[in-house]
Amino acid sequence: MDFSVYVRIARFALFEKGVDYRLEHLNPFEPDPGKAGPDLHPFGKMPVLRHGGLTFYETQAIVRYVDEAFPGPVLTPGDAAQRGLQNQIVGICDNYLYRPLVWGLFVETVSKPLKGETVDDAVAAAAETDVARAFGALTPLLSAKETVSSGIDIADLFLAPMMDYGMRSEQGARAAERFPDLLAWWRQIRACPGMVATRSRELPSDMPEDRVL
Repeated sequence: MDFSVYVRIARFALFEKGVDYRLEHLNPFEPDPGKAGPDLHPFGKMPVLRHGGLTFYETQAIVRYVDEAFPGPVLTPGDAAQRGLQNQIVGICDNYLYRPLVWGLFVETVSKPLKGETVDDAVAAAAETDVARAFGALTPLLSAKETVSSGIDIADLFLAPMMDYGMRSEQGARAAERFPDLLAWWRQIRACPGMVATRSRELPSDMPEDRVL
């Protein structure tokens, strides 16, 4: 499902490394998922990468394999402290930002209204608070991380697709406005070639665009 944040992260990594790939559209949430069954991913999620006789699931494993297995721009810093910083950013994205930003704000306040569904204001309000907290933690880390040779690193790969959905909500953009350094990073990366190339083709035509000016 190319609108999945985590599928996009994997595709973003492949794009940055210049790796050709074939995207197989599978929906693990369908009653009969076919190829998306437990033989492909034991937890019934996405993405999954097949390369030769190898199969990888879990997005971090996929992008780190892609970075190490293929030539091209390096996506991981050489310095141990910088790698630790990168891992910290990725961990915050996975554990503290993805759920409130994508599900709590984008799905609740953008996707639901498009489907004619009722917005749960309490869910959105709680999510905005959690998003602001995560943004506050991420901002100094983004400022501290050094630029790798490619200009894009694994921390960027994880954060940018989440931001792309979250900044379509008024609450997400409002939370981001409190952190000028985060906004400066977002304004720079949102138009990079990898973000443009991996944009979902399945989003509704009336989907709101990025609300950050």
